[in-house]
Amino acid sequence: MKLKFIYVGSLIFFIQSCFALYSNVNHVADLNPNNFENLVVKSDEVWVVQFYAPWCSFCQNFVPEFTKLANVLRGIIKVGAVNVDEYRELAGIYNVRGMPTIKIFAVDKQKPEDYTDVKNAKEIMKAALNAATAKIVSRFDVKEQQDFIKNIKDGYVVQLTDSNFNDLILLSRDIWMVEFYAPWCGYCRNLEPHWKKAAEKLRDKIKFGAIDGTIHKAKVAEYDIKGYPSIKLFIPGSPPIDYDGERTSKEIVSWAEKKYDDTIPTPEITEIVDEQLILKRCEGKYWALVTFLPDISICKSNCRKSYLKTLKMLAEKFKKNNWCWLWSEADAQPEVQEILHVRRSDYPVIIAVNTETKTYSKHTGVFNEEQIYKFLVNLNADVTIKHPIETDTFPEIINIEPWDGEDKFESSTEEKDEL
Repeated sequence: MKLKFIYVGSLIFFIQSCFALYSNVNHVADLNPNNFENLVVKSDEVWVVQFYAPWCSFCQNFVPEFTKLANVLRGIIKVGAVNVDEYRELAGIYNVRGMPTIKIFAVDKQKPEDYTDVKNAKEIMKAALNAATAKIVSRFDVKEQQDFIKNIKDGYVVQLTDSNFNDLILLSRDIWMVEFYAPWCGYCRNLEPHWKKAAEKLRDKIKFGAIDGTIHKAKVAEYDIKGYPSIKLFIPGSPPIDYDGERTSKEIVSWAEKKYDDTIPTPEITEIVDEQLILKRCEGKYWALVTFLPDISICKSNCRKSYLKTLKMLAEKFKKNNWCWLWSEADAQPEVQEILHVRRSDYPVIIAVNTETKTYSKHTGVFNEEQIYKFLVNLNADVTIKHPIETDTFPEIINIEPWDGEDKFESSTEEKDEL
């Protein structure tokens, strides 16, 4: 009788284990071939679906966490379960190879995202919310994406998708750092705080984005992403550059800033020929570097070109400073010279003018690249001697014809008489 009792008890346990694990669990839908298409695939909701077997010990142990997930996500994201023992055809359609298997149905319901990370409610919830965010973003038109997705991922990191990638990245005039990530990737989670910090640090220079490669697979294929995280730098008009440095905010910022500096164009050395041009060139600039060169009759075209070449080389070296670079021929702009106390014996001379503080600093050394470089280093370090500009009135700028790059030859008196 005892053996018979054990046998019957074991049989009852076996039969019970074959029943659906979630048949009586609130907020976990019991999915089957009859309702799966309509509830999951054809619906607008995001679904987290577990494929399980009642006899699987891992599945049994996972019931409390999955139930907790369903309770947390109720009313936000749908949660369901498929008994693979009963509905093997569904397991076959979605290529289920082991139990429990979790898939997230979001942007592309025909290609659900495989969740392969830690199986606890908190981590699955994060993946589900990321998928829901991506689905929301995919519904925006381009203008709405630009207006609203700016801070959708976190802070200064933009959430990218297959549908917004080209408009935001490839058609942009901005430089972008883009992370291809997967929610289940441990290295990606480790990178996340560094990525956010780097994005905040470089917010005025480079835009940062992140794209979930498990959902947006078109871009993963296009850029031949082999692993996560993968980071690429996108510069307008150039092919993307792979980031190969350490995954720390310090290294990311250092690497990106060097690449950014390479893209900064060398400032133009603008001749002062009319007021509007000067205002346009120097708008928003902290310092205006104004150079006064000798008259062309004293310093011929080759002489002047050599001075301008020196200024061009210096402008290249200090291009990160976003200064305004101007030049004028001697006595061509008398009011400017008067305000800055430029004497004829000073030519050539370079003067740094700060319109905000209404001060100027004058280079008093030899006019060559080495000496002016030292002056500009001191200017940048704010250790040059400053003089006040003693007027609140903007000097009159005389409209003149720009230099044509040639020497000027005056006709003799005899030649003029003959004409």
